Amino acid sequence: MSLVTVPTRLAPAATGSGNLTAVAAVDANGAIYFTWWPLGQGANGFTELPGNGRTGTAPAVALVGPQHNYLYALVKGMGDTADLYLNQGVLGGNFTGWNDIAFATRTAPAITAADNTIAIVATDPNGHIFYSHWQQGGAGTPFVELNGDGQTDAAPAAALVGPQHNYLFVVVKGLDGNLYVNQGVLGGAFVGWNPFSPPPPPPVKPVIDSFTAAPVPVPAGGTVTLNWSVSNAANIWLFYQNAGTPQGAFSGVGTWKDKAVASMSFNSQTYDTTWRLTAASTDNLYTHQDLFVPLAKGNPPPPATGSLFATLAFQTLASIQPTFPVTLTVSGSRVGAPNPPKAGDTFQASTTAQVPTGSPREVLTVNPSGLNQGTWNVTYTAPGVINPHTCPNVQVPGISTYDVSGAQPTCTQGL
Repeated sequence: MSLVTVPTRLAPAATGSGNLTAVAAVDANGAIYFTWWPLGQGANGFTELPGNGRTGTAPAVALVGPQHNYLYALVKGMGDTADLYLNQGVLGGNFTGWNDIAFATRTAPAITAADNTIAIVATDPNGHIFYSHWQQGGAGTPFVELNGDGQTDAAPAAALVGPQHNYLFVVVKGLDGNLYVNQGVLGGAFVGWNPFSPPPPPPVKPVIDSFTAAPVPVPAGGTVTLNWSVSNAANIWLFYQNAGTPQGAFSGVGTWKDKAVASMSFNSQTYDTTWRLTAASTDNLYTHQDLFVPLAKGNPPPPATGSLFATLAFQTLASIQPTFPVTLTVSGSRVGAPNPPKAGDTFQASTTAQVPTGSPREVLTVNPSGLNQGTWNVTYTAPGVINPHTCPNVQVPGISTYDVSGAQPTCTQGL
């Protein structure tokens, strides 16, 4: 007898192979029905699987074979604890009827197939998880417990994969309510039960929510304040490019890990400037946004000037000479100065002194003035004492010290 549908109280089972699909369902009396269809066509109506089998739990089915049309159906018999029964046959042809495979269980089983390999997973009455497998046309192996001493009180799920069609995944609900997965090659060792971990979320690209400047335009020689807000960023960089420099030649201002929302001010603006904010996520995904801040038109006010105390600190070695002359030459250039530089954007100053030999710490200082305020690179030269050395990021007005009297030469802001 063929039915259009099967009224049921249990979950159905479905399987597919090639272009064929098969479904099994249990009616209200526990009888097991199946139907099947090729891809793109209608189902053939539900037919009871031969053998007068009955079950009180959900069935399991698998399609195998070179024609993808050989169906295995697996059910638990009636009762709280009952043996598993297997039925098999060609779709549209004869089936063997229900055969007891002598494994008692209290839950619905799982069956999976790939190519000509079939595997069954079922739980014993105490909830331990076992499996058996075989090649189509062959006999099944004895049931073996999966490594790891896992237990469940619900039906397992299983899948066969791999180029040899012999790598088995089994997923169960643990007694604690969490999912666990076990895996391994059929007939070999399994890894044991591990908490089921879903794949990691996809990388999230940082987002620059806002990047603004005020005032715009900025008065020549005045101060501009940049404000930004960034999401999903692990690192943030700020760069700038002044008008007249080669395209793409950005200079760095700084990098931060803790400035997702920030406000920073920069004084002595004398150029149309493009500011670039770059953000990177922990997965090294980058994004950036450029912000053009022009100067207000008109005659700019003269730049603010200041002086610099540039000091060399050193020690001398003992010799037969009581003193010897040391000449210190200090030169500097303002960072971001135009080419050619304007007045007050560079300097060079020298001083000469008779220095006692064997002194623990001597200092020589030059004090150029009339320097445009800002950030400078300052180079120290003293023949016979030090090789030329540049101290970067010196602030004018201010104090710069190049100290070679200790174990490690250092550039410091201050004496």
